[in-house]
Amino acid sequence: MNFLTNEVVLENLSNIIAAGFISFIISFLVVPWVGKLAYSIGAIDLPAKMRKITDRSRASRINEGIKPKLGGLAVLIAVFITVIIANPQFALNTEVFIRPAGIIVGILVIGLVGYLDDKYEISGFYQLLGHAFAAVVLIYFGIAIPDSINILGQSIDLNTYQRFFDFGSFEYLFVFPSHIITIVWVVMIINFINWVGGVDGLNISITSIIAFTMLLFALSTSNIPLAILISIHIGANLGLLPYNYYPSHIIPGGIGDYLNGYMIAVFALLGDTRWTITIIILALPVIDALIVIWGRMQTHPEVKKNPLKLLSISDTNHLHHRLMAAGYSRKAVLLIEVALISVICSIAVYFGINTSSADAADQLITAFTIAMAVLLVIFTSVFVLKEKKVKQRTQRQVVLPMEEKEAVVKVILEDDSDDKEKDYERFAY
Repeated sequence: MNFLTNEVVLENLSNIIAAGFISFIISFLVVPWVGKLAYSIGAIDLPAKMRKITDRSRASRINEGIKPKLGGLAVLIAVFITVIIANPQFALNTEVFIRPAGIIVGILVIGLVGYLDDKYEISGFYQLLGHAFAAVVLIYFGIAIPDSINILGQSIDLNTYQRFFDFGSFEYLFVFPSHIITIVWVVMIINFINWVGGVDGLNISITSIIAFTMLLFALSTSNIPLAILISIHIGANLGLLPYNYYPSHIIPGGIGDYLNGYMIAVFALLGDTRWTITIIILALPVIDALIVIWGRMQTHPEVKKNPLKLLSISDTNHLHHRLMAAGYSRKAVLLIEVALISVICSIAVYFGINTSSADAADQLITAFTIAMAVLLVIFTSVFVLKEKKVKQRTQRQVVLPMEEKEAVVKVILEDDSDDKEKDYERFAY
């Protein structure tokens, strides 16, 4: 890693670390207040057993006990404040200048959507609408996918049509298909990162590892402004992690999960990293999400006519669900997925940094192939383990004689369930 001896990096390393540390302290101190706020406004997450049977998200709920949401609000506050404090540092590199205003406005939009979802559990349509608007904000401030990108050694032109719009004080240059793909990219990564966090500490851990990998690539290209921004985000997430680690006292909620996905999408747009490497780094959440989408399309044919219904379907097809079904504990699931994303990101770093030579394309293709092979082995192994575990459970089931079955049914029917139903309804709001 030649960037460790780069004078520009060494000169600004203290600023990068300081930004992350300030963000960590702010987030860590704000979390308790956010938890109290969540309880006071009713932004809480109920386990499956306390939810109504008609609750569409009941099937996928694996949290234990009542947990306050809004943990991500602490991350948002920390990022917001630290970005403002560190704003002068963004001008250190005149060639790569981040537009903090666009990022801040986008953060606020994502925060509002996440808050509404945590408080009122808004529909998938309004979630996507908010995510898309945050992407449009980025485009307006000049943050979008470049006009030309390179994937697996192939150059792809994303500037086939331009049109300038002038509405007085509002001016906008539309670039097709770059800006359309940017919106799809931001919305996709927000939701894919959101889906990956089903176990305490998992979303924060995976996001932080991905962000740290992007930080290494930012340093390798001397992109100091981006490195500072990533450091701020990592610090804010680590400030929440002690409260979210199993057994958690608070969960990130929609604010945290959406913000993490949004920031990862922004880092990719601002970075100088080859898009092959970006795809490798994000391979775990992307492939996990694609498998879930495929499964939902097979079991719910109606989503082919209305893709928005994909967001409202609750199932147990995510990797963390399958690992738990295979018999692993929550802590084990966290460690397995953290180890897996660490391996994938290590492959990206090993092959991705310092690949400006003539054989760079071959190295990136090799990295992509290895990463996909690792993920294929892991996902296949998990599927096999899950099916084996289910089969073992089925074989261990005791078949009761008819007389005993009738006795069990009689006891259940005679049980006075009115009081239990009242207790259930008392928590299921």
